[in-house]
Amino acid sequence: MASYMKIPLRILSCSCVLLLLPASLAFGQEPQAPRSLKEAVNTGIQRSDLQDILQAENADDTYVFAAILGAGKTGDTFWVPYLRQLLKAKHKYYGDSYMFVTQLALAKLGEKDQLQEILCELDFGTNHITYNAIHSKLKYVGGWFSIRAMSDFLREGVKYQPLLKAGLTDFVQGPPNIEVLFELSNVVPNPPDFGTPSPFEKSAENVRIRTAWRDWIEQNHDTLQKLEPTGVGVEASEKTCKPLLKNDRAFDRSLLE
Repeated sequence: MASYMKIPLRILSCSCVLLLLPASLAFGQEPQAPRSLKEAVNTGIQRSDLQDILQAENADDTYVFAAILGAGKTGDTFWVPYLRQLLKAKHKYYGDSYMFVTQLALAKLGEKDQLQEILCELDFGTNHITYNAIHSKLKYVGGWFSIRAMSDFLREGVKYQPLLKAGLTDFVQGPPNIEVLFELSNVVPNPPDFGTPSPFEKSAENVRIRTAWRDWIEQNHDTLQKLEPTGVGVEASEKTCKPLLKNDRAFDRSLLE
């Protein structure tokens, strides 16, 4: 046999090592620097941002809130198990405020237990908790879940019965059947214009607007009920909500009696 067929093993080994080098280094390119949470929020949250969001658990970075909410808006259930990890944590700087945005992101992704918490806050929380559920939580979560939850307060003679007792506060807000009139147009896609509600609960204008919304939702029910998250199977009752609200950390409990 010709001697040139005998290639030294050590030469082969060196060649293999060279082949395993990253392409960026092989061609003399600088490795790409990780983007900040601010950049991620401004350009759109991606799966590759996961570690940055998780590592921000104990960082004083206000963009972590927007990043978590952005993850919820992706509609990608990839985020669900990681967001659930965050529910178990207490943020070093932001405490239970962390639970607020994580609850919202999971609800936006259709997680029933988080949707259930929000519905209980709406139907059985204090005035302050209910106000926040309408103007912050349902507005963000959207879908048929939020439309249906708000439309329950359009019914004639509906009564609001909180299970929690409010502490002393200077926060003043209207009853839910008025507040939903201000927020429905922000939840419904391509909403009709029924005019500006009055701050007076039983005004003729509010009666007209309430009736108009109720009729419109009924007429468009088949289309609206397909909007995600639908919240199918999520219902509020005193039996369900009383123990749930007792352990709910996604609202400011310092305002309770």
